[in-house]
Amino acid sequence: MKPNIHSSILALASLALSHPVQAGIVPAAPKRSLEMPNVLIKNATLISLETIAEESLRETAPQFLQLDAFYSDYSDEFKAVKDTLAISLATNITAADVSAGYTVATNAAETKVQIVLDKNKGKAIGFTDAELRKGLDYIRKRFMRPLANAVKIAILGDVLALTTSATYTNANTVCTQANFNWDKLSDQQTLLDNAEVSNERSFIIQPGYMGALRKDAKVSLAFAGGNPELIGKGYLGSEICGFKPSKYTRIPTTANQTGVFFAKEALVFAVAQQYTPDDPSIECINIKDKDTGVWLQFRMWYEKTTKQTVIAGEALYGVAIGVPTALNRMVSA
Repeated sequence: MKPNIHSSILALASLALSHPVQAGIVPAAPKRSLEMPNVLIKNATLISLETIAEESLRETAPQFLQLDAFYSDYSDEFKAVKDTLAISLATNITAADVSAGYTVATNAAETKVQIVLDKNKGKAIGFTDAELRKGLDYIRKRFMRPLANAVKIAILGDVLALTTSATYTNANTVCTQANFNWDKLSDQQTLLDNAEVSNERSFIIQPGYMGALRKDAKVSLAFAGGNPELIGKGYLGSEICGFKPSKYTRIPTTANQTGVFFAKEALVFAVAQQYTPDDPSIECINIKDKDTGVWLQFRMWYEKTTKQTVIAGEALYGVAIGVPTALNRMVSA
């Protein structure tokens, strides 16, 4: 373990004063925390990179689109940018007449999708000494929320960039915002049923379309007695008409696209741990968010030229096209 600068400062201060530094001058701390490099001192609180990382995940989890909406692979292996993961999709099997016995067995086969881990997105924020003295609440507002939003926007943007009519060739559903309602949602279920795809289904639509859906008489009546959050927060619940609902302001508007309705296997998402930098001046930790399965790497270092402590968070992932028939696009015209 590299030398702990804060422990060294405490030792030097004690020697200079010829007696141990008292808690009223420098905060007392558990031994384990003092042994951790790059610990930030704020009044009587020690803020470590581990604490910052854990707090970031608490902020991140509610902000993420639930990534289990996509066919996902979360590798515990360490990977680098441009490494590849092979993901196996479920294969449809058709039963046959075996009353006369089994003929030649069919070889087991899987549809494999190669995903290049070419997306390395994150955020780095520098804090002055004065800013750090404001404590964890200040860091949470300035770092954790921006990090959560930045990663969410990056992942969704890269996933939705794949949803083009050239790739997903099912007929587009034309629907204006004013006409989007429960009936249109039900029609999407029927289309996916006819495509014989899995029942794990989700949709992502523009906020205006979500607002129109909330106003629909069938929806408001159905939720009136059983979902108080529809009134309090405008939340439709975890599932509606067989879909996990979500809204997103940055849906690619190419060819007037306003939303997508899909089964789990339509899009594939993969994430892996990153290698830790071989640099003793950088504090680094990898933490896996238990809610999303995403590995995030947090780094912290001190920039002498700007007198800033820099805290960074990033993810290494890749996205790919899964089963083209498992996604329907909605367009405004």
